[in-house]
Amino acid sequence: MRILASLFTLGAIKTFIVPRHSIVAPDIEVIQDPAKRLQGHDPQLERAVEEAMRLLETNEFQLKPEPPPTVRWKRPEGFQN
Repeated sequence: MRILASLFTLGAIKTFIVPRHSIVAPDIEVIQDPAKRLQGHDPQLERAVEEAMRLLETNEFQLKPEPPPTVRWKRPEGFQN
């Protein structure tokens, strides 16, 4: 009990006690409007898709080749087709 009290007074756990407090700020802040959420919209997802589409238009990329399919089973030794 004493250890916890000293940790609280030193502020070591203080940052984790504050609800909805993040150490890292978001790159793009999106306000979650309850009215839009009730209508079935997801403002955070919609903004993420907008940003992804914007980045696709401005940044060049190359598709990686498709990896070979995984072997899900092996034929027994001596099997002839």
